[in-house]
Amino acid sequence: MTTNSLDDRFEAYLARDDDALTGSQFFEILAEIERQQRPETIEVTLRVINGQVEFQPSDSIHAQGNELWLDDKRIVVRVAE
Repeated sequence: MTTNSLDDRFEAYLARDDDALTGSQFFEILAEIERQQRPETIEVTLRVINGQVEFQPSDSIHAQGNELWLDDKRIVVRVAE
């Protein structure tokens, strides 16, 4: 398929007279969704006791000592001297 043929087919699709989204509507909606998405913030309280890191657990993250669990990921934090 040539570039012109593909362009012609794409233009014909966008010019259809039905309830389907136009290309510009699709990309406007997609851009709006991306603007509304905000990264999730998870706050963790950290204490250093005798040179050891200790996290306090919260509702959104499991913590024990210097270890954090977020979904299937285990994060171990060490204090550099």
